[in-house]
Amino acid sequence: MSGALLEAGIVADVITAETRGDVDRTIPMYEMGSTGIFVDELNRRVSSGEIDAAVHSAKDLPSIMPDDLEVSVVLKRENPLDALISRTALDQMEPGSVIGTSSLRRKMELLNYRNDLVTRNIRGNIDTRLSKLESGEYDGTILAVAALKRIGYEGRFEVLAGDSFVPAPNQGIIALVTRPGSPFSGRLPAVDHEDTRICFENERRIMKSLGLGCSAPAGIFCSPGPSHSITVLMFSRDGNVAERARFTPYDMLGLDDFIAHLEKKAARLGY
Repeated sequence: MSGALLEAGIVADVITAETRGDVDRTIPMYEMGSTGIFVDELNRRVSSGEIDAAVHSAKDLPSIMPDDLEVSVVLKRENPLDALISRTALDQMEPGSVIGTSSLRRKMELLNYRNDLVTRNIRGNIDTRLSKLESGEYDGTILAVAALKRIGYEGRFEVLAGDSFVPAPNQGIIALVTRPGSPFSGRLPAVDHEDTRICFENERRIMKSLGLGCSAPAGIFCSPGPSHSITVLMFSRDGNVAERARFTPYDMLGLDDFIAHLEKKAARLGY
């Protein structure tokens, strides 16, 4: 993000802060009862004027932003897919192999693909998770490809197919949150990536319409390029029922109609 800001002529001082999601690594994220556990503290500082902007992984943003905040910039999307880190390919794992994930969506997608595997909560940074694999506590763990690329991870990983492992909405997108109308935010439009912005807004629109938080067991992905087709995979919270839908602008179905169609599917899942 610093490089993008320099393109807009902005030299920024970086301030780091721990959030509840960083500190409490024992409870699965989907049990924390909040849709913004990684963003609330930083956004509060933006609202108060303590800082000018907060940089977030866009998939952590709540579906409804406060009126005194806006997403001024989204950077070009990195690879949005999930990856399995393991010594063994997913299709070749022994039944009963233990996969670490703190994401309910990833858990449901994994068990929907292979119901003979076992999932167990895992928290901590990538180094912590890798050490748990080395110790034999887990046979594998699932992380975002974008996260691995951003830390320069050079180990072996398997990119999981996007039709079975539909990524979380906004996964792979870095977003900058500011106060609307501030001098700082007014200098940022040139940095915003247009194609990514369209997908960012489409995915968030579906999240908002369905009342989904970032911990919901649902994948929503808008494809880049001229089509901006949308794939949605949702699960009931017990994982026993799944609903899948796909939208392209070439269909007779408009996006509003598609969302209404999704709302009926979500209702069947108990959302």
